[in-house]
Amino acid sequence: MLVKNIEITKEVLTQWDKQLLPNYDIYFIPETHESLIKEFGRNALILPTNDFYNNTVLYTMDVINSYRIWQIDKSKLKYVCISHPSVITSLHKTIRDEIFNVQKEVNNGLVFEWNSMEDLLDASILKVIEPILEPFIFEDDSNQWLSIQQSLWGQLNQEVRNGFLLNFAKGFIDEVAVDELTLQDLKDKYAYLAPYFNSFGVKSGANCFSATVAAISGEDAEIDWIISNWVFEETLLTSFEANQYKKFSFEVNSLQPGDVLVWKNETGNIHHACFHMGDGYFFNKHGQTFFNPWQVLTLENLYEAWGKKSIDLYRKTNV
Repeated sequence: MLVKNIEITKEVLTQWDKQLLPNYDIYFIPETHESLIKEFGRNALILPTNDFYNNTVLYTMDVINSYRIWQIDKSKLKYVCISHPSVITSLHKTIRDEIFNVQKEVNNGLVFEWNSMEDLLDASILKVIEPILEPFIFEDDSNQWLSIQQSLWGQLNQEVRNGFLLNFAKGFIDEVAVDELTLQDLKDKYAYLAPYFNSFGVKSGANCFSATVAAISGEDAEIDWIISNWVFEETLLTSFEANQYKKFSFEVNSLQPGDVLVWKNETGNIHHACFHMGDGYFFNKHGQTFFNPWQVLTLENLYEAWGKKSIDLYRKTNV
């Protein structure tokens, strides 16, 4: 299946479906709404926030990415509720809507504006599944929202789930025009990276740093192993040193094939990296979710995503 010229195989969809949600629901409860805890009853585990973040069984890579936990302000949370999927639909609508509203307030990544859902799924499909969706729809700021939960996901048939995944993935794909001759030339020059051009991974964790480390490691490295891991900044910098890369000032007119661009945040830490393949084309992955594809992008695509400031260049040297 092609989504914006990127193929998503049945294998990929199957893996995404398995990993999108754990077999329980997660609710993030700030101190201001501590009274909601009692509403979950006996079929829930209530964890102090730090206990949840330190629990390697519950706080997994898939959970981090599906709930987009990085956008939730941990300092404002008091508890994390791990709930059996049957609990939420057993609650009175008033209580259920309050819980959902709190999830929206804390930036739970599985809360979607209803208008976006109408874009993700055909109107005919929405009409058929509306009775299933209704308990998970709530209002806030005069808009309707949908909270995706395991108890909802499990009721949807495979066609609907695949449709959601396919259409949701569209939002993570950059619009970029690369003609076939150029793309083939890049595949010939970087045969070890070519299998990943314009493709999706099957698991969470692989990020821009691992894509960059794989690119600079070259054809003799175990590319599939490297590119599939979650890599931190320190590992990226160590890889630069191991592969004889040195930092230089970035000048767009001096870009060479094999250069790496890194973007730094306000504290000076690297928060994005990508590999220049030549002629202004880069091997790039925007994030660590499986919805973030490996793409061949232009510098303009990168500027749009990461800005034009605080960019350093790393280049392979013979020293």
